[in-house]
Amino acid sequence: MTGMMDSGMGMAVGLEQKLSGVRWMGQARRHRTDYLLHVYCSGCGQRLGKLELVLRAWLRGCVPALFARYYRRVILALVSDAEIVRWAKHYLGEAHNAPTDILTFADWQRGEGQMLVSLGQVVRQAPEYSMSVSAEFLFVVAHGFLHLLGFRDEDSDLRATMWRVQALWVDWFPSHALPYVERSLGRHMHGNGQSWL
Repeated sequence: MTGMMDSGMGMAVGLEQKLSGVRWMGQARRHRTDYLLHVYCSGCGQRLGKLELVLRAWLRGCVPALFARYYRRVILALVSDAEIVRWAKHYLGEAHNAPTDILTFADWQRGEGQMLVSLGQVVRQAPEYSMSVSAEFLFVVAHGFLHLLGFRDEDSDLRATMWRVQALWVDWFPSHALPYVERSLGRHMHGNGQSWL
């Protein structure tokens, strides 16, 4: 899993255009108790409103309320392998030639977090960890949120700590909603004539 980058909000321009009409919650940062989570598919350009609601309800029970003091909104973009490789090369260096599951960007000054999730990579690595695609997707999203909270995974001890917290969060996800997540991801992996793998 790829770590957080504190700068690198380059993809914000395209995402800003897609979300320019969205009103942010809260007027003053010190009074905010919630943040906006936007989920969209870069392949078809659609916002995934139902998936947003499911993820937001789940994360509200996991992410500390303190999170909303630093982030007004979090954008989660489902991207192809080619897109995530392009962003990884740009921000992590030319040596990154293979897809990663997630890239996380934090801009605390603007109160924004952004995550790029490669659905193809999530699908490929789910069997490696004996997880369903939906559970692996949730595990990866939890990883991104922990990076936004300041967790690091540069060494094995830090990574093990993150993975324990991620596993707890995935356990807290309501099991009856897992099939919905998988169907939603499947529609955007194979729809619009686009190959995500």
